[in-house]
Amino acid sequence: MGNAPPQPKARSGVPVAVPAVLGLVLQLRWTRAALGLTQAQAAKRAGVSQQQIARLEHPDANPTIEMIARVAQGFGRALSVEIKPQTSVQRLVVSAGRPRRTKASKARKARKASPRQTA
Repeated sequence: MGNAPPQPKARSGVPVAVPAVLGLVLQLRWTRAALGLTQAQAAKRAGVSQQQIARLEHPDANPTIEMIARVAQGFGRALSVEIKPQTSVQRLVVSAGRPRRTKASKARKARKASPRQTA
């Protein structure tokens, strides 16, 4: 699998910011792995070459929507594209045990918990 991180095992953990394209590439790679397919098998299903799948799964990949849709269809999945308010990163949750609270989040929690005093 190269330098890609393993798929998170749980939906809890520490959120890690990644560029949107890298998040998509990881999702494609993880879907292929979850289906138990080799790159060659995935390529055959998608009607592309194994080399194209390898390039698509590379962390520096910049795939076209057409290629992503083709591979998703080969996986028996549908591609859904959503345009949201501008953010530069997509959040992936990487299981790393219990998330740590920062000083800022502790302060926010304390402010919410304390009753407001009016003069």
